[in-house]
Amino acid sequence: MTTTNVKRLVLAVLMVAVAAGCAGTKQPPAGSRATTKKTQSSRAPASSSRLNSNTDPCAMRLHDLCAPLLLFYARYQQLPTKIDELAQVPGVSVPELACPASGAKYVYNLNGPSGRDAGTRIILYDATPAHAGHRWGIEVREPTPGQALVAKVVVMP
Repeated sequence: MTTTNVKRLVLAVLMVAVAAGCAGTKQPPAGSRATTKKTQSSRAPASSSRLNSNTDPCAMRLHDLCAPLLLFYARYQQLPTKIDELAQVPGVSVPELACPASGAKYVYNLNGPSGRDAGTRIILYDATPAHAGHRWGIEVREPTPGQALVAKVVVMP
């Protein structure tokens, strides 16, 4: 394999990892039949069902931040110690690191609060509950050997 082919293969693998790793949370409309006991019993307050990670500007910005996080991890096999380090990844554009609703800078904490599922934690999140009393955040699950880092945007529990 030539060096060019190897570079193309690595780029293709990274693109697949980014596409697979940054998953959003989609919640059914309140009162719909798709609302299940699992959704109703989640640790997020019931009023968070009004929030939609596919339309909220803050959640969309956090979705955009998932890609640089995943690429940083793919390149260095660890998350950055400071969020400003995302700019070190060649060819990566880092969106503004502040909530569009409050204007407050996002909090980055590698040892952030536990996520909804066991083995997850929220590493980047709103500084204030500016979204109907809630905060958006990026939840990650550390990969086991041979797996990719998974990052998704969630309403913080």
